[in-house]
Amino acid sequence: MRSSDSDRVYLAPVDHLRAAAAVLVVLYHGCQLFTARLEGGGAFTAETGWLYSANPAATLVFEGHTAVALFMVLSGFIFTVGAHGRPIRYGRFVTNRLLRVYPLYLVVAVLGLATQVALVSYEDVLRLLTFATPGQPYGGVFWTLSVEVQFYLLFPLLNRLLTERGPGALLRLLGAVALLRVLVWLSSPVPEPPTTALYLGLAGRIDQFLLGMLAAWWYLGRGERAGGRWPAWAALGPAVVALWSYNQLHGFVSDSPLKLVWGTVEGAVWALFVAVYVTGAGPAASAAVPGQAGRAGREGPRWRAWRGRLSRGAARLGEVSYSIYLTHFMVLTVLGEYAGRALAAVPLPPVWAAFALTAAVALPLTVALSFLTYHAVELPFLKLRRPYLGAARAEAPGTREATGVGAAAPDGGGGAPRPRRREADRGRWGVPGRHG
Repeated sequence: MRSSDSDRVYLAPVDHLRAAAAVLVVLYHGCQLFTARLEGGGAFTAETGWLYSANPAATLVFEGHTAVALFMVLSGFIFTVGAHGRPIRYGRFVTNRLLRVYPLYLVVAVLGLATQVALVSYEDVLRLLTFATPGQPYGGVFWTLSVEVQFYLLFPLLNRLLTERGPGALLRLLGAVALLRVLVWLSSPVPEPPTTALYLGLAGRIDQFLLGMLAAWWYLGRGERAGGRWPAWAALGPAVVALWSYNQLHGFVSDSPLKLVWGTVEGAVWALFVAVYVTGAGPAASAAVPGQAGRAGREGPRWRAWRGRLSRGAARLGEVSYSIYLTHFMVLTVLGEYAGRALAAVPLPPVWAAFALTAAVALPLTVALSFLTYHAVELPFLKLRRPYLGAARAEAPGTREATGVGAAAPDGGGGAPRPRRREADRGRWGVPGRHG
């Protein structure tokens, strides 16, 4: 996202991960919906139509709902990095976030209500304004926006807690929330209490936002010095193993008590991956770490140019990830209605045919639509945002030792130097200034 603050850091790897999460959501929903249509011609239901595989790569797609966890970890990460050492003006911060999420959401939600071919009631309007509009074909992801807005309301307080009390305060909060979840589950009046409501709400998702903040704290304090030590693919391993295990246990459709901790596990593996990927792929890391600089020097000009183009392309895709997230159900719904019969003639197993339709048709159409909605709907409102960070605070004696992160200067004085927007970074890593 284009920042409204001139001194905000831009990390192209964050947009890379946003792009990956958005693509994963499209593949996940496409495989589910199209496979259900090809196998029985009806609507997808999780209880009878969930996809399972012994192949870890396949389970990454079949459990692609995990992209929501990645988005939530990224939210905590980039907010914390961006606000490092700066006080947050609460009103402006919340206003900026509403300008970010509301315009496109309202467009998609109103269009979804129109598919019901009925007069809109006051109750419909109230549900629409609070993201509670599931009774329409495009509202399958609206619940995540409700949780994200709750994160926005809490972040300035959580960030102050991290700045003044250190990571231990957030770790204690994580432990308290986990204990309270168990108590709520145990106190349920039904014999087999469901865990879905806990998992899909703030109580089950706050862990992922907090873990993203803790990953940012590590990145700011120690990440630059550890840059390039671990390859990103190795950090992806725990996430793939966790999702494979979850798929084999039929975790999404079960109400097992283990689901009470799944949100924490999911957040932890993605927080690890985000911290490692951003540290190893960011421009500051590659410039500051001797091993990375040596590798860059050994690369040929063609490889450097190709990698730069790939990075910029992924960053551009990450820029429109919110539009991809909100509009992909429209594309999938249309293709399900008009392309299902033609696809049934393809001599492929249903799940492979569904994946092919999603990857080759639905995804490109969604991306094209998203660039249009980003520039026509999102960007005009994004330009209305105002800076929400105050002046940098002076570092108090002992702050660095207490928190591990210096709180003095906007560039992260006392911890790892925050990468600034330089011309060299622009050419190699993408277009700067899209966060906020």
